[in-house]
Amino acid sequence: MVAQLRRWLELAGLAVHPRCAKRARPAAACELCPPLFPLTHCATGGITAATRRPCSRQQASDWIRWAVKQAGGDSSRFSGISARKGGISTAIEARVDETILYLQSGHGAALPARAYMQIASPARFLETFEAFGL
Repeated sequence: MVAQLRRWLELAGLAVHPRCAKRARPAAACELCPPLFPLTHCATGGITAATRRPCSRQQASDWIRWAVKQAGGDSSRFSGISARKGGISTAIEARVDETILYLQSGHGAALPARAYMQIASPARFLETFEAFGL
């Protein structure tokens, strides 16, 4: 998944600006960097070009629903909430630190994000006991 995201960034010409302010203000949008999922437009010669405007949450949901349908899946059961649940659950499985997870998911505190968490591996529930050698 990381390789696919890096490839997308390369193809879309999305690079972190040398003076990116994200490290200093992680919860705020950087005014120098382009959005990760920008709106596009048809440029000269019929080329699709990225704009500096990010897509909305609804547009992202619509695009994912369209892609699921194109792949032969049932897009009627998809929603933005199901994407967020899957993303947060996947990040937990990959052991992303909670602080980073909440900053990246857009949740201001731990409590609201917990409603989206769905742990697929029962072994994850035992990690606290293992950490203490129990």
